[in-house]
Amino acid sequence: MPASSAVKKGATSVVYRNSAVSTPYATPTWTAITLVRDASVSRPWDMSDASVRGSRVKLYHPTQQDFAVSLTVRCDDLDTGYLALNGAADEGTTIDMMILDGPVATEGSRGIRAHFHVSDTGQDQSIGTALYKTFELKPGFAVNDDAALVYPKYAIAGADSAVTFADPG
Repeated sequence: MPASSAVKKGATSVVYRNSAVSTPYATPTWTAITLVRDASVSRPWDMSDASVRGSRVKLYHPTQQDFAVSLTVRCDDLDTGYLALNGAADEGTTIDMMILDGPVATEGSRGIRAHFHVSDTGQDQSIGTALYKTFELKPGFAVNDDAALVYPKYAIAGADSAVTFADPG
């Protein structure tokens, strides 16, 4: 279905992980992590001073972009998505993930894909709360099946849940 003008809602955003163990990087199996409560994605650019004497106004040029992701996830020791995040945080490994502002089946959904390092950054264990954990995600190095480096990408969902990936900058 073609994209249409509408208000996008945070509740319809989706955090996916590549649950395929033995398939190539180019053909991932995207599985939603359904216990995500809140997700925050920011992509700020570092800026380098690019001033010249022709202008008295400071000029800037983008140099590197940060893909910073924060997830709040309900704790469930039987949920594979939660366990994958916990395991990566414990072991210092990366997870191939894609975070979109809508379902992958919705044409026009946009987001990012990267192999993320996961940090467990806190858990409120107050007496009256259901347990949630906060995870911070930062892109890391990854190698595809051809032993080539793969880098973080922009992601855009197209027709029939086909996702295209583009290099930032």
